[in-house]
Amino acid sequence: MIIYEDKPKYDLWGKIILSFAPSLMLLLVILIESGLLQTDSEEEAIIAKKVLLASLLAILILYWIILPRKYEIHDDVLKIVLGAFSYKIRLEDLAEVRSAEKWKALAYRGVRFTTSTKNIVEIRKKKGLSIVISPQNPEIFIENLNKAMRRSVM
Repeated sequence: MIIYEDKPKYDLWGKIILSFAPSLMLLLVILIESGLLQTDSEEEAIIAKKVLLASLLAILILYWIILPRKYEIHDDVLKIVLGAFSYKIRLEDLAEVRSAEKWKALAYRGVRFTTSTKNIVEIRKKKGLSIVISPQNPEIFIENLNKAMRRSVM
């Protein structure tokens, strides 16, 4: 049973960074197709377009696989839903949940599912690598996860 669900917060800077490589590849394909970017031969142009489109597809698939879609707090687990799979952590394995400093979005010794530098939540585990995430409503997320953790101990 889902106790609480939240979506990740994506900052504008993150969206810009994530869209840079796919946009550049698409722009290069358009420039080659329109003839504004010259190649030595038609065969070379076809190969270049195929490589760029394959790379674009690979990047988009990677984004779909690894970027968080939502965070779910269940009775017994915290579930980080990604595009292709879910990352589950038993609540009994958690030690502490708290707001974290902005720098942990970029440099953290653990698993980073952060998509924002403003809404950072650190989930410390009793054993293993801890996690940082970026829910849209960090205070409510922390409150609900702490409640679920207390209930799981009882």
